[in-house]
Amino acid sequence: MYDDFLRHVAEGRGISKEEALALAGGRIYGGKRALELGLVDQLGGLQDAIDHAARTSRLGDQFDVVEYPRRRSFEERLRELFQVSGASWLSRIAGGVPGLESKALQVHQDIGWMLTNPDQRNVYILDLRANSIQ
Repeated sequence: MYDDFLRHVAEGRGISKEEALALAGGRIYGGKRALELGLVDQLGGLQDAIDHAARTSRLGDQFDVVEYPRRRSFEERLRELFQVSGASWLSRIAGGVPGLESKALQVHQDIGWMLTNPDQRNVYILDLRANSIQ
């Protein structure tokens, strides 16, 4: 497999396999150094790479970009976190500490409220001393 990698690098960069091996050898190069060594054609970010792939594939504007795994929103992550039934979740969090289960239940209810009453700016303050969201 590593041999295939070296062959692809050598062919893609127009160098011998031995030159590719001399450059590779398990090294990791930053973008600027890779550019100096001729391992990349230009520097850029993810959108630059997407634009280049679309141009060279002649896709025009007819393509979609899908991230795997898809990034979940804060709300989706909270919902996933609290999918566990309330009792088992609370028991795991409370761990038999006096008063902690009721505090965990309040937090659980407050987060449920946050999910059903979203703030436009997604800014919340959870004050555990006051048992309320502000």
